[in-house]
Amino acid sequence: MTRDEAQSLKKKAKAACMTEARLIRLLLEGYTPRPVPDDRFYESMDQLKVMGDRLEHISDGCRSPEDAAFIAEEAKKWHALQLDMEKKYLLPERTNEKWQ
Repeated sequence: MTRDEAQSLKKKAKAACMTEARLIRLLLEGYTPRPVPDDRFYESMDQLKVMGDRLEHISDGCRSPEDAAFIAEEAKKWHALQLDMEKKYLLPERTNEKWQ
C-alpha cells in the first residue's frame, strides 16, 4: 500500500468512526459504511425519542381507553420513525457488487 493509500484508508476509517481493520472487513463483506452524521442528527434523534416518550406518558393518563390506545399507537409510530432513521443513516449499506 502506498503512503497516499494508507492515508486515504485512515481518513475514511476515521470518518466512519471505526478502525481501518473494521473498515476493510466491512468492505470485504460487501458493505459500504456511512460517514458519521454530525451532532444535529443525534439532537434530532433525541427529540424524536422525547416526543414518543411524552406521548406514551400522556396515554397513561387518558381516561378513555380509545384515546389511550390512539395516543399509544402514535407513540409507537414516533419510536419506529426514530429507529428507521437510525438504520438509514447509521448502519452500513449492503452492496450487490461481487469482488470474485
